Amino acid sequence: MVDAVPPGLRAWAQTAGGTKVVDALRERGRRGASLERGKVTADLTEAERSDVGRLLGTPWTLGTAPVRVEHLARAVAEHGLDVPAFLEGLDGAPVVPRSAERAAARAGRVEETDRAVRTLVEAGVDAEAAAAWAAHPVTPAGGDGTLVHLAGQVARAWGHLPHGGRPVRLAELATLVTGADAHALDRDTAAGRATVLLVALVHGEDYPAGPSSWRQRWARADVWCDTISSTALVLNLPLRGTAPAVAVATATPGEPVWLTLRSLAGSWAVAAPASRGSVFVCENPTVVEAAADRLGPACPPLICTDGVPTQTVIDLVATVAGAGYTVRARADFDGRGADIVRLLTTVAPALEPWRFTRGDYAAAGGVLTDPTSAPDAVLVRGDITNAIHEEALLTDLIDDLRDAADVLVGDPHLRTSRRP
Repeated sequence: MVDAVPPGLRAWAQTAGGTKVVDALRERGRRGASLERGKVTADLTEAERSDVGRLLGTPWTLGTAPVRVEHLARAVAEHGLDVPAFLEGLDGAPVVPRSAERAAARAGRVEETDRAVRTLVEAGVDAEAAAAWAAHPVTPAGGDGTLVHLAGQVARAWGHLPHGGRPVRLAELATLVTGADAHALDRDTAAGRATVLLVALVHGEDYPAGPSSWRQRWARADVWCDTISSTALVLNLPLRGTAPAVAVATATPGEPVWLTLRSLAGSWAVAAPASRGSVFVCENPTVVEAAADRLGPACPPLICTDGVPTQTVIDLVATVAGAGYTVRARADFDGRGADIVRLLTTVAPALEPWRFTRGDYAAAGGVLTDPTSAPDAVLVRGDITNAIHEEALLTDLIDDLRDAADVLVGDPHLRTSRRP
């Protein structure tokens, strides 16, 4: 079809005026308007009108008549073409009305959705649950093959679920499904999200809102998620109960210890705070180590996220906030640090910034994107220009912890410190 346009006609279409007319014709066709008759909307300069006149003739050029489709149709008909064939011949792309494209897209989505549902049903999934899965916002819309491909992955995973047999770990399941990739069903993968969605729907639940419900949904299918790699570094955290984390956290006052999500399995709580009790949260282990060196058992409770908070950190912060402690949190002065503090506020709404306001950032040498912003407001990602790490404030942070320790009474792990 491209070869059907004669060289002279193709050259005309590449002139400035010809290009404007061709573009206007394409847009007219995309709107569903006639390509046989009607006015072509094209704002032409005098030179561009002269370009168009090379096709429509000298009388048209000298006159004031608008460009009309029927005039163009007669001109291209001399070359054995109609306007749609001429436009398609220029680049091989037919002019399809948007309404027809939308209708075709809708039909494609419906057809692919039906195929995806059949794929799951053939794998043994209840038809109602399969339909709900395909219609859920977590799954992609059909029409480009993505939904059917994802349904195939989920169907394979469904076939490897224990279904009442021996429980499997998520990484083990992923390896069974893919033959190699132990992370193929992790939370950051489309296959992982889509499979846990199906598990949830089959059990009358919705997609998991967070890491905790993610684990719970998988457990419904006798699939156990990793609870070892989710960790939190703590110092003098006053846990109570029978969970393994309690023994770990309280065995050596003044020493930093790592807790895992697995160690929190069982009964545990946080001892009621003393008057004006605070739990401090930082991002970097260096802060915890320095606090242990300089304050030891006298340091107030300290939790370290060691980067983006894990579920273990989230659970601990939520619990201490619920127990009545004031959560005072900070992180590095950078985008990720701002995101860390923002995330912690979702489980500790009354969180107080620990040297993490806009004013603190400016005082530490940070350059605010808006110098007129409220200095006592919590720092957010959009405020930050240059990064400053927590370690640059280490002396001030240790002084804050020492000052807080001086007012804590009533708990043997929160003894009053003596300044050196």
